[in-house]
Amino acid sequence: MARTGQGAAAGTLLAMTVALAGARAGGSATGTAGPAMARLAALSSVGTTLGPAVAGALAHAGRAAIFLASVPVAMAAWALVAHGLPAEAPPTMRVGEADRLAPTRAVIPGAVTRDPVLLGGLVAAAMVATVVMTTLIVGPFYLSRALRLSASRAGLVLAAGPAVAALTAAVAGA
Repeated sequence: MARTGQGAAAGTLLAMTVALAGARAGGSATGTAGPAMARLAALSSVGTTLGPAVAGALAHAGRAAIFLASVPVAMAAWALVAHGLPAEAPPTMRVGEADRLAPTRAVIPGAVTRDPVLLGGLVAAAMVATVVMTTLIVGPFYLSRALRLSASRAGLVLAAGPAVAALTAAVAGA
């Protein structure tokens, strides 16, 4: 049950991160938003790269070490959020080609049904997220049980894909 809550919170945070980065970069799908999204993708890939590799190394120290290692990371993230985000949300934001909408209104259902480009992007993002999450959830079991890799080696194997994504994010954003 706790893992379900953790996953729901992580999904919400991910969506909010993309929305905030887009809003801070001008809220447009073109112009300054591309490089901002590239930086976000690079940092996300760095985190996804380090996660399995560090967790694999920490697995030798026991489960408690894996969870305790997240405490300083969470504290650093909290400090960055407290000092890096504006005190209040902008009154309006642009979603794709839709009109300016207040952030408190439900924008996704209406925007999806009216904008085929947005719908296609959301479907593609959902498919990518499904593949990535499946790889990160099922991959360690396959690597450790079927291929008999140690936890640290499995972590390094899982880190290869996100490492490439981190290195190519700047080019993709341009």
